[in-house]
Amino acid sequence: MATVLTCRNANDALVQGIQLLKETSYQVTVRRKSTLEYPGPVITTYHAPWERVMLHEVRDANPFFHLIDGLWVLAGRKDVELLSKFNSNIAQFSDDGKTFHGAYGDRLRWAFEIDQLAYVIRLLQRDPNTRRAVLGIWNPYKDLDMESNDIPCNNMIYFRRRGLRLDMTVCCRSNDLIWGLTGSNFVQFTLIHEYVAKATNSNMGIYDHLSNSYHVYNEREDWQRLSNARLFPRHYPEIFVTVSNWETFLYELEQFFMAPNSTTLRYKNAFFLDVLRPMWNAWFRHKEFKDGLALLDECKANDWRQACQTWMSKRENILQSASTSLPGGEAR
Repeated sequence: MATVLTCRNANDALVQGIQLLKETSYQVTVRRKSTLEYPGPVITTYHAPWERVMLHEVRDANPFFHLIDGLWVLAGRKDVELLSKFNSNIAQFSDDGKTFHGAYGDRLRWAFEIDQLAYVIRLLQRDPNTRRAVLGIWNPYKDLDMESNDIPCNNMIYFRRRGLRLDMTVCCRSNDLIWGLTGSNFVQFTLIHEYVAKATNSNMGIYDHLSNSYHVYNEREDWQRLSNARLFPRHYPEIFVTVSNWETFLYELEQFFMAPNSTTLRYKNAFFLDVLRPMWNAWFRHKEFKDGLALLDECKANDWRQACQTWMSKRENILQSASTSLPGGEAR
């Protein structure tokens, strides 16, 4: 029997989901991995999908990776190189070390020989009340009974526009609550939601996510830590609009990825200079010198800045403490 979790955002969904699996789940082993799975589909209904940043400190999500991953999907990419700069473990899901078999962005924009995103936008612009605004990810010729490290978990996206509200439904065959549903998936699909809403002169409405297999990997440390923690819904800061000019957004996204610190590019979407560039530069400063925190002061999105500062300060403070505890108190 299906159950519905009514949530405000991913932070709320994480709290409710952990409680649901602690109360009602059974153990099942899939591909030699032990999971705790809810005995039926779970529909997670988000009423504020624009609140897309995971703020729970106990979750310790990497906000830099989450944002780049979501933008990577929107850009229609499938390369390993970009994502591996923000997540060193991501390459293990590639079959050849160069591309991902089931990359959502590639499936939505190029793999079926049409840009589905562009088609859906034109359809909604022409017929706002259409029931045919569907984006497909699953490819039975390439996915059904195939061996790959990256068979797409999310398979279909539906849009429904009524009045000025654009609702979105995502169907998923297999959802890990912690790393999938309330982690990467929430950012990926709410960015698509925001982009399509802006392109169709709509407001972001309800986001329903149907998970056919709703589970956690019960032997992983993150589940052990989170299931024993006291988690509460988080207060959310004012939101910085990601897509202010949809007509130039995808072009500007491609230009940013090619030259993130170009002084000649002019952006119509303030997001790139006011949010993405400070986060980008802070990340690479952190990776090279372990002191990227100061660069985050330039990030004008309160939610992303708060999450990045929390994540990065934890790691840089640990390094600082370790260095000052050496003999003589000297940093090495």
